[in-house]
Amino acid sequence: MNSVDFQLRTEWRTESETGRKTPRFSIRYAERGSLSARRYDWLTLDGDQHKRFVADSKADRRVIECVWDPEHETITYPEEGDTWDFPAARKGGWKYERMREDKELPNDIRTVRAVEQSAQDGVEMEELLVGELAARHARWAGEGET
Repeated sequence: MNSVDFQLRTEWRTESETGRKTPRFSIRYAERGSLSARRYDWLTLDGDQHKRFVADSKADRRVIECVWDPEHETITYPEEGDTWDFPAARKGGWKYERMREDKELPNDIRTVRAVEQSAQDGVEMEELLVGELAARHARWAGEGET
């Protein structure tokens, strides 16, 4: 299964029904070695995961590993706004797998796009690695021929 490391971001807006500010989570990527300020996508967590990240004072500094799941329901929200009004459900989305304590920056947008493309094409990580090894072998074999 192909995965991507994203930066978690807590976003706060008002619940219209209660008037209280509540959090939702989005994911960010790196671009040219720096964290992008742009939201890449929304992250829909299960109840326990959501509670854990709400209580985590370092949540916005966490790099998390996610996998693309075409069956995962993702709740999205309008780009701009002060409330959580008008959510929309979408089939397919990034699913949280684990925290990456060993990383300070998420993957670059080029990696994100490559993994998304391979997921759309149905390519698994093993196939990508086998293809890369075959290409390297062909280059090495070609270098020996003159």
